[in-house]
Amino acid sequence: MSSAAFSSTVVSETFSKSMFGELDAQQLLDDIQASIELVQNGNMKDLEAMLVGQAKALQTMFVSMANRANNQQYLKQFTTYMNLALKAQTQSRATIQALVELKYPRQVIVTQQANIANGHQQVNNSAAASGQFSEQYAYMHAGKNQSETNKVLESNHDNTKDTKNQPQRLDSRTTKTAISSHTPLETVAAVNRG
Repeated sequence: MSSAAFSSTVVSETFSKSMFGELDAQQLLDDIQASIELVQNGNMKDLEAMLVGQAKALQTMFVSMANRANNQQYLKQFTTYMNLALKAQTQSRATIQALVELKYPRQVIVTQQANIANGHQQVNNSAAASGQFSEQYAYMHAGKNQSETNKVLESNHDNTKDTKNQPQRLDSRTTKTAISSHTPLETVAAVNRG
């Protein structure tokens, strides 16, 4: 009872009664089992035919519902039929897409990373990405990250003025102290405003 062929037979028989009357359940079961065996052996012709048939039927439903929508006078009925038409069209597209993927499966391509940069972009391929692990990489990612910009602004030469051999800042853009050389431009007091 839990086999795919049996459950499919039950559903197919139930829904086909209104169109075809009583069907021979054993013959239907044998037909579904034969289709399953074909697919398991790699023959997808039945599935391809089924998907093409479904896509055509859904296209017919789309045209029928769009035509009915066009003949409606009231917005509510027009909207209902157009929604059904567009749903049928969406399902038709999805069925065609499934057919294409069944017929021409996607191929997985494994490539190396190409370092192509447009503008100011830098791609850093670390040693860990290529399968090699180094101490430098472990240090870089251990929470001790320092910006390369900050490293450039510092120097550790022997001729530094600092006796503790601390890095000396090379950036000359330090904060300047304010001078009052332009008194006419200074802030006006509250009393003399105006």
